[in-house]
Amino acid sequence: MDDWKGALLYVGEKDSLTYLPVLEEIGKEYGTFLNVCLLVIEDVAKSSADLKKEFKTTKLPQFRFYPNIKTGQEKKSASFEIVLPKTDDIKIIRETVLEEV
Repeated sequence: MDDWKGALLYVGEKDSLTYLPVLEEIGKEYGTFLNVCLLVIEDVAKSSADLKKEFKTTKLPQFRFYPNIKTGQEKKSASFEIVLPKTDDIKIIRETVLEEV
């Protein structure tokens, strides 16, 4: 992953990657300027301590944004969760993610 680029991370459960199409669309459209990443969690119960340590939450699914130019711990510290609206409409989810990126 290019450290100088911003990054969009989608974290989801193995059997419930509802918003994966949003990540794929954004990757195709902005992949030259933005690292697009997927983290699949097989067992939330077993991974909850790691999720809480890394993201300070076990809520799934979630999108996280890591700003450009920053690297290492500074990039991690500046990252934030993109709060998704309570809807199943993929177009609205995509618009929300793009507004934050």
